[in-house]
Amino acid sequence: MLRRFAWVLAAAALAACTSMGRVEQGATLKSGSKDTIFILGVKPDNYRVSIFQGSVKDGVFKQNPWLSATFMGAAENGYVVGKTGSDGPLAITMVNVVTSAHAILGTAFTPCGDARTVVFSVPHGRVIYIGDLTYDFRGNGLRIIESSNLEAAREHLRTAYPQLADSLEQGRYDVMPTATSCTQTITIPIYLPSR
Repeated sequence: MLRRFAWVLAAAALAACTSMGRVEQGATLKSGSKDTIFILGVKPDNYRVSIFQGSVKDGVFKQNPWLSATFMGAAENGYVVGKTGSDGPLAITMVNVVTSAHAILGTAFTPCGDARTVVFSVPHGRVIYIGDLTYDFRGNGLRIIESSNLEAAREHLRTAYPQLADSLEQGRYDVMPTATSCTQTITIPIYLPSR
């Protein structure tokens, strides 16, 4: 039992060191694909984002607890380039501030209560630029500075994903609250052997 727990803990630690859902450099998007590639500027580089799928009802994003992250990690050269097979709403549901690009642990911010986050949807088979977000850690809160520079995002793609650059289109996003509670309950299942 202890050995199994050690493997789970080691796997979680290794997963924290890498990114989930990042598109490999040089990737292409096949014609008629149900996948969509999205690009989002995230600055500074020591801010990691988690993007999850969910739903929007009455202007509030609700994360689907049964789905894994669409993207989880830091930007490379200022941009997150991820892929999704969903055309449903996606949102940044956590921002983790670390001391450097190589650090594992940091301060996690989850939008809850009055805090708002970026929510976007992307159509199938396209390469969509969402926008640029600059995060600013202030006291015990996180401020988002929004901007847009489609041509800078296209230039990033020309360098790292040249087959995608000419297909890049401007997308859109909304900023809205989430249904996430500010009081979190963590449940850890403990399995006991049967007798």
